[in-house]
Amino acid sequence: MRIGPRTLTPFALAAVLLAGAAVPARADEAPEWGQERGFSLGLKYLVDGLGADASPDPAQPAIDDMGAGLVLCGGYTFTPRFHVRLTAGSAQHGTAVAGLEVERTLATLEAHYRFAPGRQVCPYVFGSLGGTEVRADKGIDHVKFSGGMAGVGAGVLVGLTRHVAMDVTGRVDGVNWDKAEWSQDTSGGTVKFEDPIEDSGGSARLELGFVWQF
Repeated sequence: MRIGPRTLTPFALAAVLLAGAAVPARADEAPEWGQERGFSLGLKYLVDGLGADASPDPAQPAIDDMGAGLVLCGGYTFTPRFHVRLTAGSAQHGTAVAGLEVERTLATLEAHYRFAPGRQVCPYVFGSLGGTEVRADKGIDHVKFSGGMAGVGAGVLVGLTRHVAMDVTGRVDGVNWDKAEWSQDTSGGTVKFEDPIEDSGGSARLELGFVWQF
């Protein structure tokens, strides 16, 4: 059988069309795990550890080192490796006074670097800046300490589905306490005192929960 230019033309055209169709499919294919760009929301259980030097006022009742609470986080992935996250949460700590608990609230802005984007198990490191507040209420009396904090940490994302991942995070923070407030509720209104303070402390946190990526 003699093969000439007219015989080759249909096969050549078919090969070109198939090759051209295959290339965009590979280029547009989304990674099996994680995200290349987009938003995320997460809810995590918080184990909050306040160091022995974390209480800004030794005259106040001793606060239990370990507390528990919840953290809500939302973020945006700019590139497969770079992610920014905003977190807000609170934890309850017991005290040496029966029936008195202390609530610690916090908010941080974090910048993440991911080491294995697109893989089911993706470790990451991050740095953060934010603020924290420790508040105690007993009857008509209220005490509150607040300050800024900076921290570093590491974590790992474990993909469960294309859009849902388990997120485990550990971190340490340095706290700069800068304000103390005392207030009391009276029949004539609330009496409030506020003093600037200069003190520092530290804390550690372990967070475990789930993140939805979309």
